[in-house]
Formats: sequence, structure tokens, C-alpha cells
Amino acid sequence: MGRRFVWLSLLLAALAGCSERLTAPGECPEFCPPTLIDIVDTVITGAIVRDSSYRGYVQARGASALQIARQADTILSRAVLRYFRFPDSLRAATADAELSAVVSVDSFRVRFTVERMTDVDGLELALYRLPIDMDSTTTLAEVAPFFDDSTLIATIPIPDTLTTDSITADTVAVMVLPAAFPTFAADTGVVAIGVAVRGAADAFMDLTSAQGAMSPVVTRFVTVDSLATGTEVERSDARQPLFDTFLFPPPPPPVGDVLLAGGAPSARSLLRIDLPAAIVDSSEMVRSTLIIVPSEATLGAPGDTFLLRAEALSADFGPKSPLLGSTIEGLVLGTTEVVAGTMDTIRIDVTHIMRPWRTDASLPRSFMIRVVPEGAGLGEVRVGSTREGSGPALHLTYVPLVGGGN
Repeated sequence: MGRRFVWLSLLLAALAGCSERLTAPGECPEFCPPTLIDIVDTVITGAIVRDSSYRGYVQARGASALQIARQADTILSRAVLRYFRFPDSLRAATADAELSAVVSVDSFRVRFTVERMTDVDGLELALYRLPIDMDSTTTLAEVAPFFDDSTLIATIPIPDTLTTDSITADTVAVMVLPAAFPTFAADTGVVAIGVAVRGAADAFMDLTSAQGAMSPVVTRFVTVDSLATGTEVERSDARQPLFDTFLFPPPPPPVGDVLLAGGAPSARSLLRIDLPAAIVDSSEMVRSTLIIVPSEATLGAPGDTFLLRAEALSADFGPKSPLLGSTIEGLVLGTTEVVAGTMDTIRIDVTHIMRPWRTDASLPRSFMIRVVPEGAGLGEVRVGSTREGSGPALHLTYVPLVGGGN
């Protein structure tokens, strides 16, 4: 970082030196530098020599959010959750050594945390009762019949004032009676819920999953028979999801041998760089920008935006290459926002990746692009590769070092 400011200072001095009058002694041009700093600004289309895409890094069931979305009258994605089993006995008091039997279930509270959502009014969450035998092999077609008025548990209106900037304000909940889960006893205390977003407009909503910071929780309010006092007391216990994911129709396959990033399961693209030594080893990199051109409109929920990031690698092992991430002190990751449904050219700042190459020969001259957080939504980019469409390019601005050449 210090070297960067030195070069920028020299650049400003070189540009301003001959226009500024010195007070004393002497004045320009006697005290101007003999030469100006040479700055090269160029776009190199052949810098990426090999690129590949790989899918399967993060499954929807392991992502930090559950994205539910609708467009017109079509549900684009639904969340499904199966919770840990509620026991049939609890401690009536904290000091009790023995468990007391649950006499009755009085009610349930279902709570979700909204991470992001479409900025439209009049949305609501619709909760449905699902069979408890769901697992990672369950498909959207198998659960679709249960998203029906006959299995509707409750709806949760989303306040127009809800904000996702606060941990408390973005939590929504609803109380339901035991009749909402008529097979609760037969299901041995297991609850399974499906969630859809409803409203008059196209919309999406990201709910925090069990892997996120604020897990979806079902709280049970019960009456237990206290063994110590011989009386009935009110108690509550809560369960988080044992399994949760979001289901959606598979998107159409990409056309041609293009690069992919995002989606669920998430995809990443590995790009390998080959630049002249005069640029990488003998220049001070001012700015490096990756330019990629979509081969089709970006996929995603209506109105959604998502983050596309380029990350350095600690080693190049193909699809299993470990990301260097934030292990470099002061690292600023190159991230750009992508709008679903557009074909705008995408630019990502990769200066933080390429600048260390000059001083650390052990770093692979390659990087990975991916959507963050991974597997948490429908957002996916499909861009041209070195084999198909408009391939990726690098826009470089650099200062050749003395004796480094151009």
C-alpha cells in the first residue's frame, strides 16, 4: 500500500511540477524532473489463456439463505424446512433432576429472519404443512401438491416498514394453534413447513437458513406436569431446522462452452493469466479490471441483484483450488453488483489479485470468480469464454519501473 502512494505522489508531482512557480531559490524548469512518469493504459484481450467452469461447491441446502420468489402467477422457488423433534417431556423447573411429561400443547410460534427482499409493498409469507419425510432428494414436483389452501398453516404479512438493516426489525413471526399440525403426535413431534412469498407484484425474499446468523425457529408453548409440586406449569422449548433448502425448476442449460458463476448448486470459473514479464514483474500496477461479457441475460429472481467476486488463489489445483480470501492483511476483494435479467458488460477490480504477483512468485497467476454468498439464490451469470462468444479481457493501468521496459 505504501509503494502505491509513493507512485501516486510521484505522478502528481510530475503532472504539476512545471506549472507551479517555486518561491525561491530558482524556479521551473531548472528544478523539474528530467522525464515524466510513463503510465500505460491498455485493454488486453488475450491475457486469459485458459478458463474453465465447475459446479457443485455449495448446495442450496447448505447455503446461508433460502431464496423464495414469484413472477406473475408462477412460483419460481419455495423454501422447505424440517425441524428437530420436540420431546414429549421437559424439566418443569431448572433445578429439576427429572423430566416432566408434556400434558398439552398450547400453541406454536414460527419465526423467520428476512435478509433481503424486493422493495415492494403488500408481500406476505405463506406457510404450509409438509410431510416430514423430506430430504436432500426431495424435488419441487414432489412437494408442489402440498402448497395448497388445504395445508395452509398461516400467513405472515411483511410490514412496509420492515428493514433488513437491523437484526431485530427484520424478524417476522406468527402464532398458530396446535391444529396447524394435526399429525404432530403421529409424527413423533416433528414439524415440517413449506414457505412461499405471495403478493400482487413480482418479488423475491431471502430468509436466513439454519446455516445463517439467525436460524428459522419454531417455538412450542406447552403445559407440563410438575413432579416436584404436583401442579401443571407452562413451559416452552424451541427447535431449529434439521434440514432446510429452497427448491426451484432447473434453469435452461447454457448455450455453448461459456463460463458460469452462481446458481445452486453454485458454480465457479477459474481464469489463468499469461502476461508479459515486463507488465507483471517490472511494473507497478495502478489498476487491473477484469471485463466479462454475458452470453445471455443474467439469471435471477425478478428485481434481484447479487454480488460477483474475483478471488485470489493460494494454489492452482483446478476446481479444488483454495481461495486466498482475506488472509492477506488489508486485502480489499474485487466485488461488483450484477442485476438479474440484464446483459450489461461486467467489470471486476482485480488489482488486489495481480499486484502481489510482482513480489511473490509463489502465487499462481490465476483467479476464481464466484457469486457470494454461494448457493443462496437463483442469481447466475453466463459469460463468454476463450472458446465461445466475447472472451474475458483485462483493462490494465500500470507504471513501468525504471529499466523494466514496456
